[in-house]
Order: sequence, then structure tokens, then C-alpha cells
Amino acid sequence: RRETRDARRETRDARRETRDARQSHFLDTAYFIWLFLFFKTVLVRLQSLGRPLDYSVAPIHGNGTRTKERTLKTIAVLPARYGSQRFPGKPLALICGKPMIQWCYESVRKCADLSEVLVATDDERILRKVEEFGGKAVMTSPNHQTGTDRIAEAIQGTDAELIVNVQGDEPLMSATVLSQLIRQMETSGAEMGTAAVPFTVAGRDPNDHNAVKVVLDAKGNALYFSRSLIPYPREGGVKVEPLLHWGLYAYRREFLEQFVKWPAGRLEQCEKLEQLRALENGAKIAVLVTTERTAGVDVPSDIQLVEQLIRERNLI
Repeated sequence: RRETRDARRETRDARRETRDARQSHFLDTAYFIWLFLFFKTVLVRLQSLGRPLDYSVAPIHGNGTRTKERTLKTIAVLPARYGSQRFPGKPLALICGKPMIQWCYESVRKCADLSEVLVATDDERILRKVEEFGGKAVMTSPNHQTGTDRIAEAIQGTDAELIVNVQGDEPLMSATVLSQLIRQMETSGAEMGTAAVPFTVAGRDPNDHNAVKVVLDAKGNALYFSRSLIPYPREGGVKVEPLLHWGLYAYRREFLEQFVKWPAGRLEQCEKLEQLRALENGAKIAVLVTTERTAGVDVPSDIQLVEQLIRERNLI
């Protein structure tokens, strides 16, 4: 009898151990399923917020550290209208035998960080010329007051997160500067970015009202843009080299869409500089200071300087 009871007890113990093992396995499986569903929900939520995840391996820097930066999908748009007051037909003006807009387009296309380059125009002649040399152009409304308004229309239907505005009168835009500006926008958190170069590098006259000046705060953000000489070099004051503002901007998409809804401010209307609208509304504009030399075309006489630089750089 004792042997029978022991045998029954051993059988009950074995069954209990089997049941406990099954329960433990079930709980483990349920826990892992819960973890999987939790992280899947988090991933879907992040993607729904318009922040696609980047699983690429970040580059290793010289100090051996590895940084993780999400790459924003970036396109460049070149606003080009025919009816410029100071230089009618400027995008089609010939520079060393080639239309200015073609020089601009081909310079920007060299930037490997751009997924697409568009010309936004309101004139069929410019559209046809861009298509002739193999570029991509879109027609926009002739009623836009600024190039930024034109760009906001041109990006409709695209999924760009960062938009680079390269003026159609910057025929020698540096692909290096474009990449640096894009990187700055990805890391700075600024709503808007632009670039500037010392006048001593640019070879321009800071007293020229066609050459826009910019002054910066201690963190490299724009304080003000003006056609006047700023800062003013008062006698006995500290010498500060003025910076020439480039016709180059970068916008986060959400900010661009908000920017074009704001009415033109008093400062913008006074100086005729639309970037002042951003400052008047409290936006931060990060400024990339570079030593690359550029040559924008504001008036017909500027073409001579551009052609000189083209020959110096053996671009033809």
C-alpha cells in the first residue's frame, strides 16, 4: 500500500510539474508577444508623425565616435521668373553662351544630398529652355509676389521634408555649400537656414545696395538683413567684417507652408527682403558662414564678373 501511495504521489507531482511548465511557457510566450506588439505600435506611431526611421549606419568620425543622424528627404527648387524689374529676362541671359538658368540648374544638380531639382517658373519660355537642356521645370501661378510663394506651390505633390531655395540668379552655386547647409538644418533644429560669405572673399562692395548684408548673434543665427551697410563702422568702433548674404535658403516643410500664410511685414516691405518676414514672426534663421566665392547676378553688369570666374575655374 505504501508503494502504491508513493507511486500516486510521484504521479501527481509529475503532473503538477508538467502543468507548471506549461503555464510558465505560456506566460513567456504571452510576454514576448506583448513586447512585439508594443514596439510595433511605437514604430507605427513614429511613422504616422512623418518621421520615417533611418536604419543606416552612421559614419565614424575622426575621434572614433559614431553619431546617429536622420537624413531628411531634400529637394532644391529654383524660382525663375521672366519679368524681373532690374533685369527683365534674366534667367535666359547668356553667360559664356549658355542660359543663366542652365548654369544654376547644373551647379545645384552636383549636390549628392538632393533627391530632386526643380525650376519653378511662370513663363513658357523658361519652361521650354529648361526642358531643352534636360532639366525638370514646373509652371506656377504668375500672381505670386515672392519666390518663396512660388516654391510653396511647386512642392505640392512631393514628399520633401526639407526644401532648398536656390535663386535662379546664382549660376555658380557650390554643391559643397549646399551639402553643408543641409547638414546644418538636420542638426540645428532651426526652422530656416541660409548662407553668407565675407565681402573680402566675395569681391563685392558692401556699400552696394544690391548686395544684401546680414549680421549674426553669438550662436550664428541671423539678427537682421539689410541693403544698408550693417554693422555700421563708426569711427573708433570695433572692426567687424560685413557678411554678404547669398541667395540661398533652406526650409523645413512645415515652416515653409506656414511662412507663405503670414502677411508681409513692415520691415520686409521696407527693405524688399522677404527673409525679414521670418524674423518679424520670431523664427530662427541659422546662417552658414562659408569662404566659398559666389557671384550672383542682380543687374546685367554682374554677368562680366560671373564669366570671369567661369574662366578662372576652367568651367568651359
